[in-house]
Amino acid sequence: MSATVTPPKPVVVNYPDSDGQPMVDNTVQFRWAGNWSASRR
Repeated sequence: MSATVTPPKPVVVNYPDSDGQPMVDNTVQFRWAGNWSASRR
């Protein structure tokens, strides 16, 4: 007796290019990165 196993189809994830919102203000991002890196020292 033999059984045939069919592999599952790969899941395709659709990542949108943009949601229409800006990613972040560069100044705010810089401050957060600076605070985080200073706290890691």
